[in-house]
Amino acid sequence: MYGVDHLPEMVDLANKNVEKNNAQLKEDGRIIFKEGDGRNGLKEFAPYDAIMFGGSVKKFPRIMDQMAIGGRMVTLSTTPINLPSLFLL
Repeated sequence: MYGVDHLPEMVDLANKNVEKNNAQLKEDGRIIFKEGDGRNGLKEFAPYDAIMFGGSVKKFPRIMDQMAIGGRMVTLSTTPINLPSLFLL
């Protein structure tokens, strides 16, 4: 599982929480947190079976090419009349 956040404090908090509650996941490399713009994805680890965006997007992210064939993306966006909606792509 890969997590990306543009705020270094959030990456640090995520690392500390996993280390406190299940350090083995990090030690085994099953969870990796990176600082960066999540809209760009993490090409070095692609393709992904699933991508989940935690924040709302105005247009769909540029990382569709990082999804595996048959992969899914879940994101929150707003409709033309500004109603929040959850999308499964």
